[in-house]
Amino acid sequence: MNFLNSVNTARFLLLVQVGLIVSSVSWEMLATFWLSFVFPIAFAFCGALLARSKKWFFTYLGLSLLALFSRYFGTHALSGFFQLVCLTGAFVMLLREIIRHSFFKPEVAQWDRVVAGVTGYLTLGFFWFLGIVVVSQIEADAFLNQVTSEPPELADQLYFSFVTLTTLGYGDIVPTNALAKLIVMLSSLSGVLYLAVFISALIGSASSSDRA
Repeated sequence: MNFLNSVNTARFLLLVQVGLIVSSVSWEMLATFWLSFVFPIAFAFCGALLARSKKWFFTYLGLSLLALFSRYFGTHALSGFFQLVCLTGAFVMLLREIIRHSFFKPEVAQWDRVVAGVTGYLTLGFFWFLGIVVVSQIEADAFLNQVTSEPPELADQLYFSFVTLTTLGYGDIVPTNALAKLIVMLSSLSGVLYLAVFISALIGSASSSDRA
């Protein structure tokens, strides 16, 4: 796989993530297309660039497709749980490659380590967004938009995910049941802990370079 062996950068993933965030303004028309096809394929491709592996690409894509089609099998709650398991596996795969790229590959340039770290943070935001989507599929009123008094739309769920991850907590969208509250707690904790570890690792890396 010559192309994957020749490319070792996180910038493609960052561009895809920013593009997906920006595209959320038109999700009323394109939500199914973005989330069902562009989202998993683009992430699988970018993750394969980091992992430099065909096997990684097809494994990630397989988990994403299983999550996509799981809604058609079993009971509503069971299919939602299976979908969440598949998505968790896929995002753990992606986050693992991002962390390896950012912290453990000696050949990676310092600026690309920073880019990879940023993509890791955004990956957490997308992961919790998909968790919110699945929970909302299991129970439609798991989250409430207090401005409209209706369940939040997909774009609002993405916004809520990143607002929660960064612990801003504007309060315009709120969880209404135990599972939704658990998702919110884990999201805010992961955001704080990730930033603490990432910043500490960057400082440690810079200190080591100065001593060398």
